[in-house]
Amino acid sequence: PPSPPPPPPPPPECIVCATFCVIDNGVSLQPPFPSPATCELMATYAESLGSTDFTCEPVYSPTTGQTCVTACGAGSTEVNDVCNALPGLSGEFLEMYDFIGYGGFACNLFALSNTTCGCERASALPLCQELSPPPPSPPPPPPSPPPPPPPPPSPSPPFPLLPTQPVDYPHRCFPGNSASQGGYGGGMQLRLTPYVLQITDKTASSLTFTIDSKECNGANNIAVCCDMQVFKIEIVMSRRQCRLTNILIDGMKWPASYQIAYYPTGDTTPYPVVKITSVTSEPVARLGSVIQIEVGGDCPTLEEFLPDNNFWYAYFGNKDLSPECCGTDRVNLA
Repeated sequence: PPSPPPPPPPPPECIVCATFCVIDNGVSLQPPFPSPATCELMATYAESLGSTDFTCEPVYSPTTGQTCVTACGAGSTEVNDVCNALPGLSGEFLEMYDFIGYGGFACNLFALSNTTCGCERASALPLCQELSPPPPSPPPPPPSPPPPPPPPPSPSPPFPLLPTQPVDYPHRCFPGNSASQGGYGGGMQLRLTPYVLQITDKTASSLTFTIDSKECNGANNIAVCCDMQVFKIEIVMSRRQCRLTNILIDGMKWPASYQIAYYPTGDTTPYPVVKITSVTSEPVARLGSVIQIEVGGDCPTLEEFLPDNNFWYAYFGNKDLSPECCGTDRVNLA
């Protein structure tokens, strides 16, 4: 009998790469250059979009004033799906910037995703502009007689404090606080969601809390929020220079990203937040999870890290589902 036909050849190998660059155009206010740690975060984010493993290449500068990191992986033509997913819904890589710690910057960033089998996506944010110098001061008036010495001023706090309650935080979630986003407007909202972040331990520079259950009073079209899971946790910081030096979720280290938010949109008061986000399709934490955070850098104590000593948090459900449920509360640690 004739020999059976040979098996079809395997699909050709395809290389997929993600590249992130910071451009230096000489202005004073611009993003910091990426590091090997930036590349590792980018590789983790790219791996969460498919089944391909990514490996970082050394940091390099393709042109003067530009520094980049690149992570690549290999697979079949399905890596084109990862290439197309990296720019996100906006097409401008904003979700990736947020994950690798550049979510607070709006200029001098460039990203590229491409494969050797026909996919290439790129986006560049505008160049940063130098602030105009202030006009020269008018000549000083002639000196007047010295006034009597004022009473000694009250000592100022060692760090700037935020208002005791923002107008609208967080504004993107439902049932949330934002009336314009389907919420109630004003006041903390935990009763329509199933969890509370319960503090179990506190030191001068660390805080430990668990995901505990609570009664959920959802009704009608918001009853779905009673079945939500936790895909992201946000904590409000006293100032944008604060950082977490260590995050443990059930004993595993976890990355953080940072953002300067304005609640409500268009307000002039910034609310810097640190975000602990899921990098896969699984929740970042579950009922009973133990989360430990340690502060450091410019805010080496909890009293300096938390605004007015308030543990002010929000937790969010899956952003790909509608509605995007969340709960928020503020606990004073004084």
